[in-house]
Order: sequence, then C-alpha cells, then structure tokens
Amino acid sequence: MKDETRKYENSREAREDQGRIKDLMANRNWRTGEMARSVRRFVQYLLIIIRLIIITMLNVIGLLNVMNWKRRGGKKRIAFQTYSIHLAQHFQPVITQLLKEKIEFSFIILIHPQFPLRSARELRSYARDVLLVPNKNIKFYWKTILGTYDLVIYNDAYAKFPIRKTLNWLMWHGAGIAPRRIMASIRHKTLFDFDLSLMAGPHDVSVVKEFCRENGYSAELVPVGLPFLDRFTDPGISRERYLKNLSLDTNKKTILFAPHWGATKASSQMLNRYFDQCINILHESDYNVILKLHACLLNNFHAKGVDWKKRVQGLHTIAIDRNIDDIPALAFSDILITDFSSRAFNFMMLNKPVILIFQVPFTEPVDVDKSSLMKRGSLVCDHLDDLKSTIKQAIDKPEVLSVERRRVASECFANFNKSAEAVVGLIKNRIKLEQS
Repeated sequence: MKDETRKYENSREAREDQGRIKDLMANRNWRTGEMARSVRRFVQYLLIIIRLIIITMLNVIGLLNVMNWKRRGGKKRIAFQTYSIHLAQHFQPVITQLLKEKIEFSFIILIHPQFPLRSARELRSYARDVLLVPNKNIKFYWKTILGTYDLVIYNDAYAKFPIRKTLNWLMWHGAGIAPRRIMASIRHKTLFDFDLSLMAGPHDVSVVKEFCRENGYSAELVPVGLPFLDRFTDPGISRERYLKNLSLDTNKKTILFAPHWGATKASSQMLNRYFDQCINILHESDYNVILKLHACLLNNFHAKGVDWKKRVQGLHTIAIDRNIDDIPALAFSDILITDFSSRAFNFMMLNKPVILIFQVPFTEPVDVDKSSLMKRGSLVCDHLDDLKSTIKQAIDKPEVLSVERRRVASECFANFNKSAEAVVGLIKNRIKLEQS
C-alpha cells in the first residue's frame, strides 16, 4: 500500500491533480475577489447617488437665497473654484501673488459626487490655513450660484459656472493634453466651454489649435506656464529636512517612484502587477526610494476598489511621502520613475533623469502625442527586466538626454518661475482690476 501511495505521489497523474487543485483554488479566489470588488463598486455608486441628491438640494437652497438676487456694483470681483486639495495647490502661487498685491478674491468650494463630503471640509481648512484665504472669502458653490463675479478661474473640466454672466477661465493643472479636456461629456465641461484657457506652454497650444482646425472648434488659448512649478525656487523645506522626515540617508541618491492613477485603464489587476514588480526591484536597490502615489489613487472611486492606503502599509524599506504637495519630492529626488504622469514633464523642467515605463497602448491622438513628447526626454524602459540597469544608467550618467530634456521643458512650459506673475498680469489687464 505504501509503495502504491509513493508511486502515485511521484506520478504524472498526481502532478496533474495538484495542478487542477491549484487552478480551482486560484479560480475560487479570483471569483471571491471579483464579488468583493463588485460589492465595493455598488456601494461607491450608491454613495455617488446620495451625494448628487445632497448637492441638488443645496443648489436649490442657493437658488432660493434672495440675498444673492441683487447685483452688486462697485469693485471688480474675482474667484477661484475647485473641489479638492490636490487641485487647489495649483492656485497657491497665483493666490500668493494676489495677496501680495492686496487684490481681493473669493475661493469657491465645489462638491464633487465622486469625492467624500469630508473632502469639502478638508479643502475649506486648506484654503484658510495654507492658501491663507480670509475665512469670509471662502464659500461653498451653492451659496454663489446667483453671485455676481467678473471672473472665475477653474483648474479642472469638472466645473460649475455661476448663472449670471461671468468670464470663465480654465487654468490647466499639468502639461500635456488629456482627452477629457477636449472631448465632450455629460459629466464635465471641455476647454471649449470656457472663455479662455491658461495653457502650460506652446506645445499644448499647438495641439489644441490643430484639434480646432480639424473639428471646427475655436478657443482663446494663452500660454502662461504652470504657476504651481514657480515653487521650485522655494520648496518651503530643505533637502536635508525633507529626507530626514522620511528617515532617509541624506548622503545617498534618491529615487522617486510616482505611478499615475490612470496608467492602466484596462484593469486594477494590471496596475497591481506593475506596481509589485517595480517595488520588488526598488526594494533591492542601494538608494533612497520614495513612493508618492497620485492623489486620485487614494480616492476609492478612481482607484477601482483598491485600498491603496492599506496596500502600501507593509512597505517598510521604502519611504512613503503622504503629503499632497509634489514640489519637495520632485525638487529633492535625483531620478523619477513613472508611467504616463505629467510629473515627467515637471521633472524635466529641473533637467533631471526620467525613467518611463508605459503599461498600455495609447489610441487617442492626444495621448499618442503626449507619450511621444515624454519619450523624447526620457529613458524608456520597455521591459521591467531592464529597470535595474536603466536606474544605474540614470544615476551614473545623469547628463544623458540633458539637452533633449531642456527642449521638451521649453515646449511644455512658458514663463519659467514667473507663471504666477503672468497670470495675475493677464487678470489685471483683461478686467482692469484695481488694487484694494
């Protein structure tokens, strides 16, 4: 009997049976995971419906507020509108410049159905404590529906215009054209709905103009740069303090791994595999490694059911920068590893090496154009097996592609380090703004 058992254990049939059992277990685990993801997705959509109902009720209350019916005269009124901290930070240099010139403005908080309601409260605190907007000038959108403004500036295609006639400007929050900015949708506006678009640089202007010619659109486009990047001249913290806060060695080179939230539109499983493989390779390196997730990966809806806060808890050998602010991480890292994030362009502005890993093929013409522009100034890693050697090349020879990085940066961004001044100058010129 023992001999027969031993023969079976060593036989091909036993190996095949074991393989079938593993396949069945894997299939069961996959189905269980899919069911859990489906439940989470259902809950997310249910929460969106509840938020939409709340938003609608608040908007109705705003329309019934007779105090807003009377048009106010006097000095010019401008405002900024956004729905999250990660977008609001792009207004910071412009707001700082307005405060410096003692020009009054309002800050309008929009509630987004895909973001938890607490994000609106957090945004209010951020506007007051970080952007230093006077508390009386911070307003929720439903209180401003009938308000009178000469100019409102937005930084995302998801925007709500006041009912009364207002100049509406879109200030882009990154270089490179995203399809959602130019392609119509019932869920958000496009740049063609705005009176003027404040563009990052000449390349984006030329891409949109070409799209306009081919599709019969028209738009006023002004390349002003990216005010957010003005802060590279003063990140607000030293390199030593930043690295020590993350418990990193100030004498080592630093790698920043910054995956984009939409890098793999195909599936969250693909993003998980790509992420795990990169982390395993970086874990073995002898450099400081900082992981900085995109803010949208921390939003359950955009993360496709993956809880990234829990996902990164066990990464003890890799520092996690949880601050919403990108500037210190970009300023003090030596190389950037990313996929399809516009952070690549921001890093090229500093003329430092970018390693690019593309995970999915691109079909939209603007995506193809953006990826081609990124590749020009990046070390492209076609296979993750080559990542380790590509990192070594970037560390040992940072001057490789230096000239091309500068060229790409000059095409992507206008007004290096002076973008906020350019935006404020345009505001003052267009609406004849007077200092208070």
